Amino acid sequence: MPMSEARLDEFLTEGTKLAVVSTVDRRGHPRSAPVWYEWRDGSALIFTGRSSLKWRNLQRVPHASVCIDERETPYAGVVIDGPVEEVSDGDDPIYEVALRMATRYYGEEEGRAFAEPYRDGSPGTVVFRVRPEHIVSWDYAADV
Repeated sequence: MPMSEARLDEFLTEGTKLAVVSTVDRRGHPRSAPVWYEWRDGSALIFTGRSSLKWRNLQRVPHASVCIDERETPYAGVVIDGPVEEVSDGDDPIYEVALRMATRYYGEEEGRAFAEPYRDGSPGTVVFRVRPEHIVSWDYAADV
């Protein structure tokens, strides 16, 4: 059963689920990678290295698919497809993004330590946003 908008927001902001982001490589093949994400203002935020394969792929084809799912029963998940845009450091500094994600995934103390190297910016890192054009969701707990 598809999720309501309220359930979708709750699902995407609770816990420490990983996302799998899929891009198109230079040969036209799909490439997928597990990543941290943040659901913010109706979009998925992700950060990665500027030299990473996923970012290089997104420079050629600025469109991604992001899958976030619950791998235990009752199964639930969301697939977001949409265009990708770089988030400027002035709009949401890399340190702030890294700190929010790291404290979510690691907890307060470890998260702050993880984010510290990003405090003065990080030219080798990019934050990008996947703006949903299409969302598919399922929540089998709703069927029980």
